[in-house]
Amino acid sequence: MSVEHEREQSNILLVDDVLSDVRVLASLLEEAGYLVRATTNGPAALKICEKRRPSLLLLDILMSDMDGYEVCHRLKANKKTADIPVIFISALDDAEARVQGFESGGVDYISKPFNPVEVLARVNVHIQLEIAKRQLLEKNQELEKLAITDSLTRLFNRRHFMSELKRCCGNLRRYDTPFCLIMLDLDHFKQINDQFGHDVGDHVLQVVSECIRGSLRDVDFAARWGGEEFVIIAPNTTLEDVGLLIGRLQESMNAKPIETVGTVTASFGVVCSVREDSPEALIKLVDQAMYAAKAAGRNCVRFASFTKS
Repeated sequence: MSVEHEREQSNILLVDDVLSDVRVLASLLEEAGYLVRATTNGPAALKICEKRRPSLLLLDILMSDMDGYEVCHRLKANKKTADIPVIFISALDDAEARVQGFESGGVDYISKPFNPVEVLARVNVHIQLEIAKRQLLEKNQELEKLAITDSLTRLFNRRHFMSELKRCCGNLRRYDTPFCLIMLDLDHFKQINDQFGHDVGDHVLQVVSECIRGSLRDVDFAARWGGEEFVIIAPNTTLEDVGLLIGRLQESMNAKPIETVGTVTASFGVVCSVREDSPEALIKLVDQAMYAAKAAGRNCVRFASFTKS
């Protein structure tokens, strides 16, 4: 989205109990391309801000029911509205009023009677700052997502999985919240790469990843462990539930044969955690269970022995 388009989508809330000032400001800002809302009292402004966050608030100070300073204080005390930039517009033009405005959380101050050119200039500056902050936040979120995501499968990556596994182990010790760990390895994947090429192999990984996503509950956590191996954390799960989850995944993979390759299967290892299990110990156990499934003929499930509490 371009900066120009974002500017056009910016919405400004006017709060002033002088209707003539509201009309003049609204007309000025709408002609400049802004979306404008207005109210004549502080309590209504607080409700509007919490329901739909404005990009910028133009706030009068001298209002009968609740003055602008109090409105600003309440906005800043609420996590949902604390970051809304506030420009005070007031007939009070002394230094004390300005200082109080800034101390209450305002970012700028315009004196009445206002100059239209000055109003637009100050509004534009703060809208541009808001757009820049929003774009920076979006970029940071994209970078954070890239840092924890496997680029090929769009599942979480190994590093982020280990962080989640450590968190689950900690929750188990502190809150007695159990979970099961599943590791699956695609059967005969090397042959697929050797016979059909790595592009087809990559496509197989992507299809299986979609099957995994579609088979999980909202609380489950899946990642690409590496190569053709995947791992799943299933919180608050019984062995029966794990069997159902794996069954759903196998059915999904069977229902999606891949052109030139055919049906892809996997070998599954499962381990359920107890208090003394470390993340590293769990990975070792589930890996052993998965290789036991390989040794048993592939396309099957093996459960690791429970560690003793």
